[in-house]
Amino acid sequence: MRGYHYLMHLAHLLNTLAVHTLDLAEKVLTLGIRGLLHFLRQTVSGPWLDAQRIRTLVATRTQLRLV
Repeated sequence: MRGYHYLMHLAHLLNTLAVHTLDLAEKVLTLGIRGLLHFLRQTVSGPWLDAQRIRTLVATRTQLRLV
């Protein structure tokens, strides 16, 4: 079957949305359906990630401490 992995990604997205339905319902009440779809599209496109900040974080030496 062609494109099976795309179908699985879509199913994962729908399952994740179903898990967070209460939060999603609150978003629908505040944004409306079109606003929610716009918010989801923006979130999937990734504008929330700042490439320069990520480069800086990767370049710095960090130490992981298990407490």
